[in-house]
Amino acid sequence: NNDVDTLAAQHSGTICYADQDDLNVGTVTDNARPTALITTSNGITNDADVGLTTGGDLTISQLVQITGVNSDLTLEVTGSVTQTAALSAAGLQILGSGVVHLDNSNNDVDTLAASHSHTISYTDKDDLSVGTVTDTACPTPPTSGITNDADVRLTTSGDLTINQAVSITGGNDLTLDVTLGSVTQTAAISASGLQLLG
Repeated sequence: NNDVDTLAAQHSGTICYADQDDLNVGTVTDNARPTALITTSNGITNDADVGLTTGGDLTISQLVQITGVNSDLTLEVTGSVTQTAALSAAGLQILGSGVVHLDNSNNDVDTLAASHSHTISYTDKDDLSVGTVTDTACPTPPTSGITNDADVRLTTSGDLTINQAVSITGGNDLTLDVTLGSVTQTAAISASGLQLLG
């Protein structure tokens, strides 16, 4: 039953946070102790896995930077996911339902996985792999590949590698918009339609 409007973190160690409705990753200021070393935090900076669960919309309005070499970001959102600031992590795991628009051109993750119900659009600044992502912050089973019952669009400015199966059900389509790179696969894709751009 947690209910905050805005979350910010400068942290070292896993973070698992669940909110009952809408949540914004933004700026939080502490006026209780003005002499503290840190009084204002913008976005999320962490060196370990981060899991955010919401019962409403998630808005990323400040940078999310997961800096650990093998550290992942999990977004389990019932509402929509939107951003005005970029995110970076070794892996991004998308769970839940609701429209996902993560189309900031400076997003940078190495591996993407999703088990989702609703449209997903994700943009990455360079290479991207569809693979397996594990969340140790809010322990859930690992997610491999992409399973979704609505249209999915992946946009990259580098290579796109499909290392785990992509399954788009419900008569829906997959769009791969890849520039400055190649598209290769070691796992199968299934969808009603496949659109290749770039």
